[in-house]
Amino acid sequence: MDYKLHDLRHFHASGLIATGYDVVTVQRALGHSNATVTVNNYSQFWATGCRPDPGRC
Repeated sequence: MDYKLHDLRHFHASGLIATGYDVVTVQRALGHSNATVTVNNYSQFWATGCRPDPGRC
C-alpha cells in the first residue's frame, strides 16, 4: 500500500477529531486559514465519530 504525505496529514486530523479536539484546535494544527476550511474538509469525522484507522475512515 502506498501512502502520500497528504494521507499522513489526513490521518493526523482524524486522530485529533477522534480524541475530542475542537474545530479551532484542529484548524490551527493543520494551518488552515479559518475554521470553515477545516469543517468543509473534515466534518464527516465529527459526524461519525470515526477513529483514526485508515481501514475504517
